[in-house]
Amino acid sequence: MGLVKSATVTEKKVTANRQNAQHSTGPRSEAGKQNSSLNGLVHGLYSNTRTYGAMIVLGEDPLDFESLRARLHRRWGFGLDPLIDVETDELAWLLWRKQRVERSRDCMLVARKEHADTEGRRREREHVRDSVDLEEASRIGLRRMKDSPAAFEQTLTVLDVLTEDAERRDFAHDHATHIAFLYGGETNGQGTTIKHLFRQLAQPAEASEKRSREEERKVLLQALEMEREQVVEEYLQFRKDHIELTPWVKGAMLAADEETRWMVREAASLDRAIDRKIKLVMDLRKELRQQTKWEAEMRSQETEAEARDQGSGVRRQEAESSRQKAEEGSEPEVSPVAAPDASHGRTAGTAQGTAQSGDETEPAGTKTEAGAADGEGL
Repeated sequence: MGLVKSATVTEKKVTANRQNAQHSTGPRSEAGKQNSSLNGLVHGLYSNTRTYGAMIVLGEDPLDFESLRARLHRRWGFGLDPLIDVETDELAWLLWRKQRVERSRDCMLVARKEHADTEGRRREREHVRDSVDLEEASRIGLRRMKDSPAAFEQTLTVLDVLTEDAERRDFAHDHATHIAFLYGGETNGQGTTIKHLFRQLAQPAEASEKRSREEERKVLLQALEMEREQVVEEYLQFRKDHIELTPWVKGAMLAADEETRWMVREAASLDRAIDRKIKLVMDLRKELRQQTKWEAEMRSQETEAEARDQGSGVRRQEAESSRQKAEEGSEPEVSPVAAPDASHGRTAGTAQGTAQSGDETEPAGTKTEAGAADGEGL
């Protein structure tokens, strides 16, 4: 029994706990569940969950990685050698990392372009909202003011008004105010020509001067057109420099800088690692083929040796059987007639020997003959 008494759980508290539990169900979406599954992750160096989880978070599909891995295993052969399988898995991971680095650089370049486009649109909105300081324009003229879309638009509007009046031959109006609004108190270049011609054409003309006035009007229209073209060219250049992105600027975004330099180094390092890994796998495959060929040759030699041993054993058995049969066939056969002949031969030999001994010793022969005579007498 514990020393500390457990708290008594009342029915009211149980009901409150159940109601509170309804509000803490955890993540319900698939992305939330995937993120919460990584809460207990420390480093994940030995877990595929870390790799696949990171792929999902980065917007990658783990099935694409498994497809790449399966293709490499089909290329190099799966299950032939555990070491080749491990090196093939590492090669698949290196190739995947290389694709990730290239994709990261592409995403960074696209993000740069989007940021530049957004910044250009923001500047354009600011310039559109910008207005011309009329007091400053009247004092120094629109053409001497700081470049801005509002100043260029206002300048083109005034030039269009002057061109329209010149085309209608309406020189009775006071154009000096418009010209002063464009160029201020001092004019130069085309502004001087335009101011002078409007002043000349505003004066009453005689009948003899109609032809020269028409030529002056044409010169005025040409001067207004040239001034307008120059303003349009300056306006377009201003937009290229401050608002729009030219193809050259977009191309310059692809160049390596401090932000993308580490990606270039990482890609080069991965290329070298991939080359080394491919060479290693090829060497392992070569060694495996040599080992397989050597094992096949050894098995073939062992099979031939066993066949030779079996053949020599059969030949030894056949030779032993033939020798035994030869020994059995070489033994002499004993017949019933041969025994008396042999006994007779021995008797004759004994008698012959006795006769020879009798010839050598006369007394012995005499005793023999006497014995024989006695025998006959008996």
